[in-house]
Amino acid sequence: MASFQIFRGSNTDAIIFWSFTALLVLSQFNLPRQIFIAQPKLSNNHKLSLVFALTAALVGIPRHTPLYGFVMLAIGVTAVVLNWQPDSGAKERATPRVSSAKLTWAVFGVGLCLWELAANVLGQLNNTLSEYPTISVLVDPVLDSTIGQAAFVLLWLLSGMGFLRLWSRK
Repeated sequence: MASFQIFRGSNTDAIIFWSFTALLVLSQFNLPRQIFIAQPKLSNNHKLSLVFALTAALVGIPRHTPLYGFVMLAIGVTAVVLNWQPDSGAKERATPRVSSAKLTWAVFGVGLCLWELAANVLGQLNNTLSEYPTISVLVDPVLDSTIGQAAFVLLWLLSGMGFLRLWSRK
């Protein structure tokens, strides 16, 4: 996907994808061992206030501007820095149910990526966004309204907090 961003003419996205690819490779070698930053001690109320403040900022800043990109980059870097942990060693074997869920989500994720890739390539070859719409083309009308954008950003931030298990940390 990182190389594909160059094909579609989005050098900024290519840099982002290649950066995360590099992080994935580094993580396989357990590098860096840790990123030196003190874990902030925030209550869930403070975290929720931060989510609402970020939502307001991202809704208030025009999309596809350098400032919007900077805020998104800051969120991404903060998520990586605060959650990077060295490998803790051997893992216990997954139950059949967990293994099945992992496989289902992996197939769903790869399938969605292939669908998006095909739609983007076919759309570019056809010189149209509507003949083979990508996910972003389908979601853009929702994000063009303030309420839609606010709901999307809020759910995106809350989901990220949940995936990173930040609600349970005190």
